[in-house]
Amino acid sequence: MRQIINLFLTTLLSLLFLSSISPALADRGMIPMSDIAWNEQEVQPCSSHSTPELAFTSLETRCAAGEGSTTTISLRGDKVFFSGYAIASTPCHELEAELVLSTTLQYPQAIVVNISAQEASDAICIQCLGKIPFKGEIRNLEPGEHEIQICYQGSTLAQQRIEIPSEIEPLELLPGTALTVNPGEMLIKVDGIPVELSAPAIEVTIQAHKGLRELRIELEQVFDRVKISANDVSATTGETIGIEDSQLFLESPQGWIPVRIMPDEVLELLHQQEIQSIELNAMDGQALFAIQGIAKAKLLGLFPIGMRVKTTVSALSGQIIEEEMPWWRLFCDLPQRGISQ
Repeated sequence: MRQIINLFLTTLLSLLFLSSISPALADRGMIPMSDIAWNEQEVQPCSSHSTPELAFTSLETRCAAGEGSTTTISLRGDKVFFSGYAIASTPCHELEAELVLSTTLQYPQAIVVNISAQEASDAICIQCLGKIPFKGEIRNLEPGEHEIQICYQGSTLAQQRIEIPSEIEPLELLPGTALTVNPGEMLIKVDGIPVELSAPAIEVTIQAHKGLRELRIELEQVFDRVKISANDVSATTGETIGIEDSQLFLESPQGWIPVRIMPDEVLELLHQQEIQSIELNAMDGQALFAIQGIAKAKLLGLFPIGMRVKTTVSALSGQIIEEEMPWWRLFCDLPQRGISQ
Protein backbone atom coordinates (compact mmCIF):
# COMPACT_ATOMS: atom_id res chain seq x y z
CA MET A 1 0.00 0.00 0.00
CA ARG A 2 2.85 2.37 0.90
CA GLN A 3 4.48 1.71 -2.50
CA ILE A 4 1.25 2.66 -4.31
CA ILE A 5 0.97 5.88 -2.29
CA ASN A 6 4.62 6.73 -3.00
CA LEU A 7 4.14 6.12 -6.73
CA PHE A 8 1.06 8.34 -6.76
CA LEU A 9 2.85 11.15 -4.91
CA THR A 10 5.90 10.88 -7.18
CA THR A 11 3.73 11.09 -10.31
CA LEU A 12 1.81 14.05 -8.94
CA LEU A 13 4.98 15.92 -8.01
CA SER A 14 6.51 15.19 -11.44
CA LEU A 15 3.46 16.64 -13.20
CA LEU A 16 3.50 19.74 -11.02
CA PHE A 17 7.22 20.13 -11.70
CA LEU A 18 6.85 19.81 -15.46
CA SER A 19 3.89 22.18 -15.59
CA SER A 20 5.75 24.76 -13.53
CA ILE A 21 8.99 24.70 -15.52
CA SER A 22 7.50 24.35 -19.02
CA PRO A 23 6.98 28.11 -19.62
CA ALA A 24 10.48 28.90 -18.35
CA LEU A 25 12.05 26.19 -20.47
CA ALA A 26 10.03 27.34 -23.46
CA ASP A 27 11.45 30.84 -23.05
CA ARG A 28 14.94 29.32 -23.16
CA GLY A 29 14.14 27.18 -26.18
CA MET A 30 14.56 23.95 -24.18
CA ILE A 31 10.98 22.72 -24.50
CA PRO A 32 9.23 24.39 -27.44
CA MET A 33 5.55 24.67 -26.65
CA SER A 34 4.88 23.93 -30.32
CA ASP A 35 5.99 20.34 -29.59
CA ILE A 36 2.84 19.82 -27.53
CA ALA A 37 -0.72 19.53 -28.86
CA TRP A 38 -2.79 20.85 -25.97
CA ASN A 39 -6.36 20.49 -27.15
CA GLU A 40 -8.50 18.02 -29.03
CA GLN A 41 -9.20 20.44 -31.87
CA GLU A 42 -5.51 20.65 -32.72
CA VAL A 43 -5.02 16.92 -33.20
CA GLN A 44 -8.02 16.46 -35.49
CA PRO A 45 -7.25 15.98 -39.19
CA CYS A 46 -8.35 18.74 -41.54
CA SER A 47 -11.85 18.18 -42.85
CA SER A 48 -12.57 18.64 -46.54
CA HIS A 49 -15.07 21.26 -47.67
CA SER A 50 -16.30 22.80 -50.92
CA THR A 51 -15.36 26.42 -50.17
CA PRO A 52 -13.17 27.84 -52.98
CA GLU A 53 -9.49 27.90 -52.06
CA LEU A 54 -6.51 29.80 -53.46
CA ALA A 55 -2.99 28.41 -53.94
CA PHE A 56 -0.50 31.13 -54.86
CA THR A 57 3.25 31.57 -55.14
CA SER A 58 5.65 34.16 -56.51
CA LEU A 59 9.02 33.41 -58.05
CA GLU A 60 12.44 35.05 -58.24
CA THR A 61 12.32 38.77 -59.00
CA ARG A 62 14.45 40.44 -61.66
CA CYS A 63 14.69 43.88 -63.28
CA ALA A 64 11.92 44.73 -65.73
CA ALA A 65 12.60 45.87 -69.30
CA GLY A 66 9.78 48.40 -69.55
CA GLU A 67 6.88 45.95 -69.87
CA GLY A 68 3.73 46.14 -67.75
CA SER A 69 2.00 43.71 -65.44
CA THR A 70 0.07 40.92 -67.14
CA THR A 71 -1.56 37.52 -66.50
CA THR A 72 -3.43 34.76 -68.30
CA ILE A 73 -6.31 32.56 -67.07
CA SER A 74 -7.00 28.96 -68.11
CA LEU A 75 -9.26 26.12 -67.04
CA ARG A 76 -7.53 22.82 -66.31
CA GLY A 77 -9.93 20.08 -65.35
CA ASP A 78 -11.99 21.46 -62.48
CA LYS A 79 -9.39 24.06 -61.42
CA VAL A 80 -8.69 27.60 -62.63
CA PHE A 81 -5.00 28.27 -63.25
CA PHE A 82 -3.47 31.71 -63.76
CA SER A 83 0.08 32.95 -64.22
CA GLY A 84 1.90 36.14 -65.15
CA TYR A 85 4.12 38.79 -63.65
CA ALA A 86 3.70 41.99 -61.67
CA ILE A 87 5.78 45.16 -61.95
CA ALA A 88 6.91 46.76 -58.67
CA SER A 89 8.89 49.94 -57.95
CA THR A 90 11.99 47.87 -57.08
CA PRO A 91 12.94 44.16 -57.20
CA CYS A 92 12.84 44.08 -53.38
CA HIS A 93 9.13 43.29 -53.20
CA GLU A 94 7.18 40.16 -52.36
CA LEU A 95 3.70 39.31 -53.62
CA GLU A 96 0.72 38.34 -51.51
CA ALA A 97 -2.72 37.29 -52.73
CA GLU A 98 -6.17 36.80 -51.28
CA LEU A 99 -9.37 35.32 -52.67
CA VAL A 100 -12.51 37.45 -52.52
CA LEU A 101 -15.94 35.99 -53.26
CA SER A 102 -18.73 38.29 -54.36
CA THR A 103 -21.62 38.48 -51.87
CA THR A 104 -24.04 40.15 -54.28
CA LEU A 105 -26.86 38.21 -55.91
CA GLN A 106 -25.45 38.01 -59.40
CA TYR A 107 -24.85 35.24 -61.90
CA PRO A 108 -22.28 34.08 -62.48
CA GLN A 109 -20.62 34.65 -59.14
CA ALA A 110 -17.60 36.96 -59.28
CA ILE A 111 -14.39 35.48 -57.87
CA VAL A 112 -11.56 37.99 -57.46
CA VAL A 113 -7.89 37.33 -56.75
CA ASN A 114 -6.35 40.47 -55.23
CA ILE A 115 -2.55 40.55 -55.59
CA SER A 116 -0.47 43.12 -53.72
CA ALA A 117 3.26 43.86 -53.50
CA GLN A 118 4.91 44.30 -50.11
CA GLU A 119 8.38 45.82 -49.85
CA ALA A 120 10.90 43.58 -48.15
CA SER A 121 12.25 45.10 -44.93
CA ASP A 122 15.95 45.81 -44.34
CA ALA A 123 16.88 45.02 -47.93
CA ILE A 124 19.57 46.70 -50.01
CA CYS A 125 17.99 46.91 -53.43
CA ILE A 126 19.00 47.61 -57.03
CA GLN A 127 17.32 50.74 -58.35
CA CYS A 128 15.24 49.37 -61.18
CA LEU A 129 11.66 48.29 -61.74
CA GLY A 130 11.05 44.80 -60.38
CA LYS A 131 9.44 42.07 -62.47
CA ILE A 132 7.90 39.44 -60.18
CA PRO A 133 6.61 36.22 -61.81
CA PHE A 134 3.67 34.53 -60.10
CA LYS A 135 1.23 31.69 -60.56
CA GLY A 136 -1.84 30.47 -58.76
CA GLU A 137 -4.76 28.10 -58.76
CA ILE A 138 -8.39 28.35 -57.60
CA ARG A 139 -9.73 25.03 -56.31
CA ASN A 140 -13.00 23.61 -55.01
CA LEU A 141 -15.21 25.57 -57.38
CA GLU A 142 -18.81 24.41 -57.71
CA PRO A 143 -19.91 23.19 -61.16
CA GLY A 144 -21.31 25.99 -63.32
CA GLU A 145 -20.18 29.38 -64.55
CA HIS A 146 -17.86 31.73 -62.64
CA GLU A 147 -16.51 35.19 -63.43
CA ILE A 148 -12.77 35.13 -62.65
CA GLN A 149 -10.93 38.42 -62.13
CA ILE A 150 -7.20 38.81 -61.38
CA CYS A 151 -6.26 42.20 -59.90
CA TYR A 152 -2.93 43.76 -58.97
CA GLN A 153 -2.69 46.87 -56.76
CA GLY A 154 -6.35 47.70 -57.53
CA SER A 155 -6.09 47.30 -61.33
CA THR A 156 -7.60 44.41 -63.30
CA LEU A 157 -5.00 42.34 -65.14
CA ALA A 158 -7.37 39.76 -66.62
CA GLN A 159 -11.04 38.81 -66.45
CA GLN A 160 -12.62 35.71 -67.92
CA ARG A 161 -15.85 33.72 -67.59
CA ILE A 162 -15.23 30.02 -67.15
CA GLU A 163 -17.51 27.01 -66.70
CA ILE A 164 -16.67 24.14 -64.37
CA PRO A 165 -18.10 20.87 -65.79
CA SER A 166 -20.61 19.05 -63.61
CA GLU A 167 -18.59 15.85 -63.81
CA ILE A 168 -15.02 15.23 -64.96
CA GLU A 169 -13.74 11.69 -65.22
CA PRO A 170 -10.09 10.95 -64.43
CA LEU A 171 -7.83 9.44 -67.05
CA GLU A 172 -7.67 5.70 -66.40
CA LEU A 173 -4.54 3.89 -67.55
CA LEU A 174 -4.78 0.32 -68.76
CA PRO A 175 -2.65 -2.34 -67.04
CA GLY A 176 0.85 -2.44 -68.49
CA THR A 177 0.79 1.21 -69.61
CA ALA A 178 4.03 3.11 -68.95
CA LEU A 179 3.74 6.58 -67.40
CA THR A 180 6.17 9.32 -66.41
CA VAL A 181 5.22 12.59 -64.70
CA ASN A 182 7.79 15.38 -64.40
CA PRO A 183 6.42 18.09 -62.06
CA GLY A 184 9.28 20.51 -62.74
CA GLU A 185 8.47 20.68 -66.44
CA MET A 186 4.78 19.81 -66.04
CA LEU A 187 5.39 17.03 -68.55
CA ILE A 188 3.35 13.83 -68.76
CA LYS A 189 4.29 10.92 -71.02
CA VAL A 190 2.15 7.85 -71.67
CA ASP A 191 4.12 5.03 -73.30
CA GLY A 192 6.84 7.57 -74.06
CA ILE A 193 4.51 10.00 -75.87
CA PRO A 194 3.91 13.49 -74.35
CA VAL A 195 0.22 14.12 -73.62
CA GLU A 196 -1.79 17.17 -72.59
CA LEU A 197 -3.79 16.26 -69.49
CA SER A 198 -7.31 17.72 -69.57
CA ALA A 199 -8.64 15.39 -66.85
CA PRO A 200 -8.17 16.42 -63.20
CA ALA A 201 -6.21 13.26 -62.38
CA ILE A 202 -4.77 9.97 -63.60
CA GLU A 203 -5.88 6.69 -62.05
CA VAL A 204 -3.87 3.49 -62.32
CA THR A 205 -3.62 0.14 -60.54
CA ILE A 206 -0.17 -0.65 -59.15
CA GLN A 207 1.52 -3.40 -57.17
CA ALA A 208 2.19 -2.20 -53.61
CA HIS A 209 3.47 -3.72 -50.35
CA LYS A 210 0.15 -5.40 -49.61
CA GLY A 211 -1.05 -6.22 -53.10
CA LEU A 212 -2.82 -4.16 -55.74
CA ARG A 213 -3.64 -0.53 -55.01
CA GLU A 214 -5.68 2.04 -56.90
CA LEU A 215 -3.41 5.08 -57.21
CA ARG A 216 -4.60 8.59 -58.09
CA ILE A 217 -2.02 11.00 -59.54
CA GLU A 218 -2.55 14.77 -59.73
CA LEU A 219 -0.33 17.65 -60.83
CA GLU A 220 0.02 20.55 -58.39
CA GLN A 221 1.09 23.08 -60.98
CA VAL A 222 1.42 26.04 -58.62
CA PHE A 223 4.14 24.38 -56.54
CA ASP A 224 5.63 22.12 -59.27
CA ARG A 225 4.74 18.97 -57.39
CA VAL A 226 2.87 15.71 -57.92
CA LYS A 227 0.25 14.44 -55.49
CA ILE A 228 -0.23 10.67 -55.25
CA SER A 229 -3.20 9.30 -53.33
CA ALA A 230 -4.35 5.86 -52.20
CA ASN A 231 -7.61 5.40 -50.31
CA ASP A 232 -7.92 9.20 -49.90
CA VAL A 233 -4.50 9.49 -48.21
CA SER A 234 -2.07 11.71 -50.12
CA ALA A 235 1.65 12.39 -50.38
CA THR A 236 3.37 15.02 -52.49
CA THR A 237 6.70 14.94 -54.27
CA GLY A 238 8.82 17.24 -56.37
CA GLU A 239 10.56 14.27 -58.02
CA THR A 240 9.72 12.72 -61.38
CA ILE A 241 7.61 9.60 -60.90
CA GLY A 242 7.25 6.66 -63.24
CA ILE A 243 5.06 3.59 -63.59
CA GLU A 244 6.34 0.52 -65.43
CA ASP A 245 4.78 -2.97 -65.34
CA SER A 246 2.35 -1.79 -62.61
CA GLN A 247 5.25 -0.71 -60.37
CA LEU A 248 5.74 2.82 -59.01
CA PHE A 249 9.21 4.39 -59.25
CA LEU A 250 10.88 7.61 -58.21
CA GLU A 251 13.63 9.17 -60.32
CA SER A 252 16.96 9.96 -58.64
CA PRO A 253 20.54 10.69 -59.74
CA GLN A 254 21.25 6.98 -59.10
CA GLY A 255 18.40 5.90 -61.40
CA TRP A 256 14.83 4.78 -60.85
CA ILE A 257 14.01 3.77 -57.26
CA PRO A 258 11.07 1.44 -56.53
CA VAL A 259 8.29 2.62 -54.22
CA ARG A 260 6.35 -0.19 -52.55
CA ILE A 261 4.75 1.60 -49.59
CA MET A 262 1.71 3.71 -50.44
CA PRO A 263 0.52 6.80 -48.50
CA ASP A 264 -2.41 4.96 -46.92
CA GLU A 265 -0.02 2.33 -45.52
CA VAL A 266 1.75 5.11 -43.62
CA LEU A 267 -1.39 5.36 -41.47
CA GLU A 268 -0.95 1.73 -40.46
CA LEU A 269 2.74 2.29 -39.85
CA LEU A 270 2.23 5.20 -37.45
CA HIS A 271 -0.48 3.93 -35.14
CA GLN A 272 -2.46 6.51 -33.16
CA GLN A 273 -0.81 9.43 -34.92
CA GLU A 274 -2.57 12.29 -36.67
CA ILE A 275 -0.77 12.81 -39.98
CA GLN A 276 -0.36 16.45 -40.99
CA SER A 277 1.78 16.08 -44.13
CA ILE A 278 3.53 13.35 -46.13
CA GLU A 279 6.31 14.08 -48.61
CA LEU A 280 8.02 11.55 -50.86
CA ASN A 281 11.68 12.32 -51.63
CA ALA A 282 14.69 10.68 -53.26
CA MET A 283 17.78 10.82 -51.02
CA ASP A 284 21.05 8.91 -51.38
CA GLY A 285 19.51 6.36 -53.71
CA GLN A 286 16.52 5.73 -51.44
CA ALA A 287 12.85 6.66 -51.71
CA LEU A 288 11.85 8.12 -48.34
CA PHE A 289 8.66 9.46 -46.82
CA ALA A 290 9.05 12.56 -44.63
CA ILE A 291 6.03 12.60 -42.32
CA GLN A 292 4.96 15.29 -39.88
CA GLY A 293 2.26 14.57 -37.36
CA ILE A 294 1.11 14.44 -33.77
CA ALA A 295 1.64 11.18 -31.88
CA LYS A 296 -0.77 10.23 -29.11
CA ALA A 297 1.48 9.50 -26.17
CA LYS A 298 0.98 9.00 -22.44
CA LEU A 299 2.95 11.19 -20.07
CA LEU A 300 4.42 9.02 -17.31
CA GLY A 301 2.35 6.19 -18.74
CA LEU A 302 -0.86 7.74 -17.41
CA PHE A 303 -1.85 11.07 -18.95
CA PRO A 304 -2.74 11.41 -22.67
CA ILE A 305 -0.78 14.10 -24.51
CA GLY A 306 -0.09 15.02 -28.12
CA MET A 307 3.58 15.09 -29.20
CA ARG A 308 4.79 16.60 -32.48
CA VAL A 309 6.90 14.07 -34.38
CA LYS A 310 8.88 14.11 -37.64
CA THR A 311 9.37 10.62 -39.04
CA THR A 312 11.45 9.36 -41.97
CA VAL A 313 10.22 6.07 -43.44
CA SER A 314 11.57 3.87 -46.22
CA ALA A 315 9.12 3.88 -49.14
CA LEU A 316 10.47 0.46 -50.14
CA SER A 317 10.19 -1.55 -46.92
CA GLY A 318 8.17 0.61 -44.52
CA GLN A 319 11.03 0.64 -42.02
CA ILE A 320 11.27 3.68 -39.75
CA ILE A 321 14.65 5.25 -40.56
CA GLU A 322 14.62 8.20 -38.16
CA GLU A 323 12.30 9.99 -35.73
CA GLU A 324 12.64 13.51 -34.37
CA MET A 325 10.86 14.04 -31.06
CA PRO A 326 11.12 16.57 -28.22
CA TRP A 327 13.51 15.72 -25.40
CA TRP A 328 10.70 15.12 -22.92
CA ARG A 329 9.66 12.00 -24.88
CA LEU A 330 11.69 10.15 -22.22
CA PHE A 331 8.75 10.68 -19.87
CA CYS A 332 6.18 9.32 -22.35
CA ASP A 333 4.93 5.96 -23.55
CA LEU A 334 4.40 5.71 -27.32
CA PRO A 335 2.35 3.05 -29.12
CA GLN A 336 4.22 0.37 -31.02
CA ARG A 337 4.68 1.32 -34.66
CA GLY A 338 5.39 -0.66 -37.83
CA ILE A 339 3.70 -2.33 -40.77
CA SER A 340 2.42 -5.82 -40.18
CA GLN A 341 3.46 -8.45 -42.67
